[in-house]
Amino acid sequence: MAKTSGGGASGSGGRSRSVLSGGESISISNERSRSGGGQWRYTTLEASEGSAPGELSFGYPRGKLTQINRNTTRAEYNIRAGVYDQAGYRRLQSYGINWDNVSKVSGETRDIRIRGFLKDKGFKWDGTAWVK
Repeated sequence: MAKTSGGGASGSGGRSRSVLSGGESISISNERSRSGGGQWRYTTLEASEGSAPGELSFGYPRGKLTQINRNTTRAEYNIRAGVYDQAGYRRLQSYGINWDNVSKVSGETRDIRIRGFLKDKGFKWDGTAWVK
């Protein structure tokens, strides 16, 4: 994972309550293969601010896809905030998220690893979203 230059959010007023830190973006690689059932090897979700203060939404990032061979596809992502795992990590890592300011998480949270990660952060499922 390599850091790349990124622009911060414009203006500094009110950033202390933001759920995103607005720092540099990071590069993350992921692969999937037909022999692996077409599943991506690592969990990678990009975070964005929700419509209300304290809301965070996860979605699948868009990346540059490269066909390595007829069986394997590699994706390269640049994200400013999100949750990911990579080779060598035993747990999910988060980047660019101010968890103290997050009160609700929605979006792509069906993955069992994401659910466990959110439970460890003190969130509970209320039937529609994860809330603290």
